[in-house]
Amino acid sequence: MKKLILIIAITVLTAINVNSQTQFGVKTGLNIANLSGDLEGADSRLGLNFGVFAEILISEKLIFQPELLYSMQGAKSDYSGEAYSNKVKFKYNYLNVPLIIKYYVVNNFAVEVGPQIGFLLSAKDDYTFNYGGEPTNEEYDSKNDLKSIDFGLNFGVSYTISKKISFGARYNVGLYNIDDATHYNVMPQIDEIAEDNGEYDFEIKNSVFLFSVGYLFN
Repeated sequence: MKKLILIIAITVLTAINVNSQTQFGVKTGLNIANLSGDLEGADSRLGLNFGVFAEILISEKLIFQPELLYSMQGAKSDYSGEAYSNKVKFKYNYLNVPLIIKYYVVNNFAVEVGPQIGFLLSAKDDYTFNYGGEPTNEEYDSKNDLKSIDFGLNFGVSYTISKKISFGARYNVGLYNIDDATHYNVMPQIDEIAEDNGEYDFEIKNSVFLFSVGYLFN
């Protein structure tokens, strides 16, 4: 992982040094995150994203935009029955490094695409159990059940309303199975999959819609 971080850092710094027309900025916004794959029936979890970015001019219409973003991801799940109510929030927090290429189709409107690597900072599963009485809350640290690195691909659009302010909408599709657990004993959906397969081996991928506002320091 250290070598990978070093390669990313060298790539970004080299691009900045090659082209002096570089601007830096900050951005923040809203995440609508979910988990795809074998975890069926999951609902979206709302979260925040915020961080820093650089705009490196390649040509009049083409920009390389590396970013460093804190991203709140995960999902929610409700597996309730007639006599019980069980809910869980998967709260996964990442430090993401998107490497975005922006192409301005018209003056202020750009399309975006680029890969992303994510580093898992923390992971908590927040359970609420209610079997006809007072609800019980439990929190489980699930970081060891997930892979520490995630890979994804971004697609999006952005609109610049001034030289300093822009708005963006982006979808990040996870390309990497983040599950690294050897057993589960809480989620019925996962237990059923394990029984069908004869082992606790299944696939979970991140899926995130991001909406953000960026500010450039000119």
